[in-house]
Amino acid sequence: MRHSDSDLLGAGEQDLRRLDEEDLLRLVVICRDGDQKSAKKARSAWKALVARDIERVRNIVAAFRHPKNPGVRVASGDVDDVTHNAYLRMLRMLANFRGSAMGEYRAAMRTCVRYVCQDYCRDELDEDKQRTGSLDDEVETGDGDSRPRYEAQVAKRERERLEEQEALERDLERLERNRALLDEAIASIESDDKRRVLEMTREGRTTKQIAKALGTSEANVYQLRSRALKEVVKALEELEQDGER
Repeated sequence: MRHSDSDLLGAGEQDLRRLDEEDLLRLVVICRDGDQKSAKKARSAWKALVARDIERVRNIVAAFRHPKNPGVRVASGDVDDVTHNAYLRMLRMLANFRGSAMGEYRAAMRTCVRYVCQDYCRDELDEDKQRTGSLDDEVETGDGDSRPRYEAQVAKRERERLEEQEALERDLERLERNRALLDEAIASIESDDKRRVLEMTREGRTTKQIAKALGTSEANVYQLRSRALKEVVKALEELEQDGER
């Protein structure tokens, strides 16, 4: 059953969680050009709407390929960080969003996320350029052929991504073999939120369930999990080294 405009206007912060995406967008449209109180409600509804889309945003980031260079993408280890950046930019997008239909919102969301991904790839390529010189220079590859430095860098980054994926798989296998060490590594995390995110992830809870339990956004859960995993890997390495002594 659709809510009336008056019902939506009477919705409190807690009520926003129970509204569907269509109603959240309607509330944004109704309130965005009103007085200060209405504008605040529009921002709250927009934040709730964007938070609902965090899984979709992450999928777009993970699947992104540079339009001119399909081999250039967001590194798997950076997907959560780029997702978080996209989430923050989408929150700011309300100031210029004048649409009123869900299709318009979705189109604007996809465009916003793609821009964030392109910015990430541009920054990464700029760093490569600073390290290696002009991307138009010819360089010699390992097999004796020569190709533009840019193509060589793209190929190099693809190899690094494959190596990163293989390393991640090895880390996961190691974690399975060393559950006792994993428990100790997680327990060593000082941040309660980071530790709880990993513990609930191991319990099989979804990102949405974890966000609800912590009273935070799904985007923040991704960020906490990413940082916590880095701490766990470091702690595991130290524990394994201690065990070898």
